[in-house]
Amino acid sequence: MKPHPIRFLASLLLIATVARAEPPKPCVFCEIVAGTRQQESVVYRDDAVVAFLSIGQRNPGHVLIVPAVHADNFLDVPAETMHRMTDVAKLIAEAIGRTDLRMDGFQLQMSNGKAAGQSVFHAHLHLIPRFEGDSPVPASATEPASRGETGQAETQPPPKRAGDPFPQEVLAPVAAKIRAALATGPEFTPIFNGRDLAGWQTAGVEQFWRVEDGVLVGENDDAMAGSMLRSDKSYGDFVLEFDVRWSGEIDSGVEFRQPVIQLQLGVSRSLKRDMSGSFYVGKPGYPEPGRANNAAALMNPAGEWNTFRLRAQGSVFTVWINGTQAVEFTDDGFPGPAPLGLQIHSGLKMRVEYRNIRLAEL
Repeated sequence: MKPHPIRFLASLLLIATVARAEPPKPCVFCEIVAGTRQQESVVYRDDAVVAFLSIGQRNPGHVLIVPAVHADNFLDVPAETMHRMTDVAKLIAEAIGRTDLRMDGFQLQMSNGKAAGQSVFHAHLHLIPRFEGDSPVPASATEPASRGETGQAETQPPPKRAGDPFPQEVLAPVAAKIRAALATGPEFTPIFNGRDLAGWQTAGVEQFWRVEDGVLVGENDDAMAGSMLRSDKSYGDFVLEFDVRWSGEIDSGVEFRQPVIQLQLGVSRSLKRDMSGSFYVGKPGYPEPGRANNAAALMNPAGEWNTFRLRAQGSVFTVWINGTQAVEFTDDGFPGPAPLGLQIHSGLKMRVEYRNIRLAEL
């Protein structure tokens, strides 16, 4: 059977058109992720996320945080990757705060779709340092200034205008400051010296708390009266790290802020179950958003050391157990600085041990 002449010619034209079609321009952000472009401006990298300075710096330290696997916009980013992007944004914001950039605040912004001002179609979260007297930045102004028809940044930008790309030699020193701050982390100071209870309020609690071989031991008395060992100093915003271990049933924790909020360790007297890593807020008990429901899977077996990290920053309270985030809880009802308190709950025969207690003020 002979082919229809018109259909045959149409097929040839289609083949010729495809052959002449230009290959799609590469994704600029994918090239940065791959390590083939703008590596001087990269400030953070892991398996899921890469962060680098925007070439259109709205303020010094303006960072873009992108998924390592290409996704066009927010709707295409897997939930766990989006969570990681926001976690990294927090890490970088904290790091910038430890540099001489001295930002007064910061703005998080994400544009999705051309109508919203997105011009590079690889999902990206902006972290923009802000300073007193700044005016709000519109969505379109956060995107790199010059674009091709595909939405990707042009290889050769036009002459420099306000908001146009900054050269890498300008961005590199800023990126180096942020990388250095990320590498050092907050500056921790031991608040338990491993020898005695210096720095802690000991009046009336000597029978409950002692130091054995560099370990702070809290143990209830025969009357099971309970005790609270409080620090001499009050703290507001901070990161606290410590190792803790126990065997059997305990009810302990770390109190902080005023009004008091507590990081629970062990079994709750009210709920009759282990609430380690969760936040206790007083009469309402343990609010659901403040519960570390996966804590048991993160903790080592009974009797082994576990490392807890507690960050209290503004109204946001976050707990990590053995290096993995267990819960993040937001509540503006606990604004005041207060001493830290290590608890031995009344009505229970228990022993708990702490070591390597250190704190960084934010």
